Amino acid sequence: MELFRLGDEGSSVVLRIRQAEPLRAGGGHMLGGTITIDTPFVQGSTTIVLFPGDLTAWQQSLDSLDAGYDIAWHDHASSPWVYIERDAPEERAHITVHDPSMAMTKVTVTVPLTDAWFDDAYDRLERVLRTWPVDAVDAVDAEDPGDESESTLIDAVEALLYPRMTLSTDTSPPPRGARLIPFEVPYTESLLELAAELTRHHGDPVLLATHGTLDPTADATARPLLAPFEGRLVEMRAWEEFGNWVGCGTVRDEWGGTKPVVLVLRRHLPPTADELIGNLSWMDKLVAVTGWDPDRRTAIDWTAAEALLGTPLPSDYRELVERFGPDGQFDDYLSVYPPGRIADLSEALAAHEDHPPGKLLWWAGSEHRQDLCWLADGPDPDRWPVLHRRDATENWERYEGTATEFVFRMLTEPAHPYSIAWAFDRHWFTALSTRGEE
Repeated sequence: MELFRLGDEGSSVVLRIRQAEPLRAGGGHMLGGTITIDTPFVQGSTTIVLFPGDLTAWQQSLDSLDAGYDIAWHDHASSPWVYIERDAPEERAHITVHDPSMAMTKVTVTVPLTDAWFDDAYDRLERVLRTWPVDAVDAVDAEDPGDESESTLIDAVEALLYPRMTLSTDTSPPPRGARLIPFEVPYTESLLELAAELTRHHGDPVLLATHGTLDPTADATARPLLAPFEGRLVEMRAWEEFGNWVGCGTVRDEWGGTKPVVLVLRRHLPPTADELIGNLSWMDKLVAVTGWDPDRRTAIDWTAAEALLGTPLPSDYRELVERFGPDGQFDDYLSVYPPGRIADLSEALAAHEDHPPGKLLWWAGSEHRQDLCWLADGPDPDRWPVLHRRDATENWERYEGTATEFVFRMLTEPAHPYSIAWAFDRHWFTALSTRGEE
């Protein structure tokens, strides 16, 4: 049975449900399926696991998509997720399937998106819901955490680990000052289910303690997970994501037996753009909203880098690379390129017939093929405008401002032409390299 089918005879993205297993607590089913991509250039598939909340989230996503919004669905940390970006005037959409568990694989295809497709999509969802109803799953009672099912516990934990807004959970983030967040775990099966899911998403855990003995080699940043259980700890394992830790283990209860425990050690939440105070530079704003270390610096040989490119580079870009590192991604979405890659990409871009007049230096791009370049024709690099396009089929547009200003506004301002503020509540930066270029 297919939950959705996007595409035509040339390119398609299809989610097929292959199997279903009853959840051990809370009712409902866990569905196993595959997402298959078939285009003239790419063919492949990846497995996906769906819980009842994911079907509800897909219905909400369809509603948002039908209303004209872009959507991100099944965005549970490192599991496969789907991003659909509408191009309403052309009745088409850009579909990206992202599977971080497979070397951060991302594939984007463009497919038709008509009124008839929406009718078909709602019909497919209705057939799936008739086969595997989700109303058997009780909602979480905030006054009685003992009613939580495995999927609810997983969703709640993942919502704290991964700072992306999701439609599939009503879990509210804790106050910024909150660091250690405990969860009630009514069933041992819930703990086992959560541990299996965390391992699938985040890899093997770190062993903090076993048989009541602390592991002296364990990561020091995870050790606060052990603090509440002094003298009662039996076993604890931990998984890390974006500087946050989740611990699963067992402790002695007041009657001498054991009970399961789950805690999240959440990093300090950075401020939102609206919460910034003072007359800050674009760079300081970007550092603040990503929670980046303001004192961190990377040494770069700019003499060699600029000799490679044959031109000086904008001072704000040099500071951006020094402060965030020579290679990385904002919100795991926008990549800022190091000088060596700028040289390679710009040379390839210059060979295309649609190259606009002037010298272009390609300094950033997104997973949805959005290209960001400087129009490097003036003598002062700090006055170079940014040229941007959504993909290789569209015309270049001009933006009068610096690279850092463009990135900050892209992350935080809904009115920005490439805004992702709708999809991300908090922001972060993932450093892919910490070494300066020679």
